[in-house]
Amino acid sequence: MLLTKDDRDRIEIFKQRVQNLRDSRLLNTAQVTFKGSRGLGATEDPETPFEGYDEEQFRSFLQTFRQFTLDKEPAYFYRICNLIEKHCGDDNLKAWERHARAFWKATWAQNPLSYSLSGEQITVEKAFSLLLYEGITHTDLDKWRKLSSLPTGAHGTLYWIVQRSLGDLFQCLRIVDSVIFYWIDSPGQPVPTFEEPDT
Repeated sequence: MLLTKDDRDRIEIFKQRVQNLRDSRLLNTAQVTFKGSRGLGATEDPETPFEGYDEEQFRSFLQTFRQFTLDKEPAYFYRICNLIEKHCGDDNLKAWERHARAFWKATWAQNPLSYSLSGEQITVEKAFSLLLYEGITHTDLDKWRKLSSLPTGAHGTLYWIVQRSLGDLFQCLRIVDSVIFYWIDSPGQPVPTFEEPDT
């Protein structure tokens, strides 16, 4: 079965959004160091450095990145992977796509700090959802209330969980973008052979 015009457009949008992220200031500038007070009531209040992204660059990056996470968006990651599975005839390219899909899913399910709030484990997906819908893209009243009631330091921890995962998630996008390149943009070019990574 051939790709429909809508499917071709979805793939083109996916490629454009990946390029938007490649061109983003967040990926093209070094991390910055923030210094924040520990606020433990000590007579001296030393500042603790925190390596992270500039907040405005981070928020800007997430505006584009979120399009890969929402099933109503044309660039939805799993939809693009499904198109590759259904239409690409190259088993090696499909192996690369399956690897990216599995890595994407595993990254979202991680709880890198074994962090929990009110007994709920905070995975990357949960932290991303809380941050995104408490005001970065729009405000979900329940998520805003939940974030507003968090203990001191929890908001920063959520930012850290999401920030440390962006590199792995972007790598998944890059792999799928490369699959599209070899499949549609430059068919016939030699494709690196997929080998299962060492675990």
